[in-house]
Amino acid sequence: GRTRDIYYAPGDVTLQDIAASSRALITNDNSRMLLLADKSGSADKNLSWLNWSLAADISDDGSTVLFSESSTGVNGTTATFLRKLDGSPAVMLGEGLPFALSPDGNWVAALDLKEPPNIVLLPTGVGRPQQLTSNGWDYRRMHWLVHGKALIVTAREPNHQPRLYSLDISNRAMRPLLPEGVVGGWPSPDGQFLLGIQNHTFKIYTAAG
Repeated sequence: GRTRDIYYAPGDVTLQDIAASSRALITNDNSRMLLLADKSGSADKNLSWLNWSLAADISDDGSTVLFSESSTGVNGTTATFLRKLDGSPAVMLGEGLPFALSPDGNWVAALDLKEPPNIVLLPTGVGRPQQLTSNGWDYRRMHWLVHGKALIVTAREPNHQPRLYSLDISNRAMRPLLPEGVVGGWPSPDGQFLLGIQNHTFKIYTAAG
């Protein structure tokens, strides 16, 4: 037979069941992602901004949260926002999926989701976005090193397994750090060690490889 549309509705629609009589049980779902925070044991504070607030990072002093918004709130795109825990209005920094605030708080490392996706730096104040990559690799996660001069990036080169790279902010150079198959790359507070994952097992590596 042919495929035909039998029901339209705004929002998300879920088919729950179909009776022998061909009548359908359908729900119209209204989902929302909430962003909650607390400081020094205080009650949770709702810092949600639009309808899909997804936390990415928090500043070292605990005063500002980095998060993304997507879906209908930002016209179907993904955008990066900052919001202070005092409840003041959120500030949109630009499009892209955010990952981490720089140690000095001046930049956000984000993934521009346009094809092909690339790593960009979004300024938290005055300035213009900076595109760091243009090679069309598959980027999955990134973390700042403590000195703020490089990013630890989980990336996959075509026809290779994912691995950890160091991305130099000044010259855009990508340097492999660990063997293929090691991902994650969470740096220690002093930047000397990396927490990686290989074959579902956590391991600690020196940042020098």
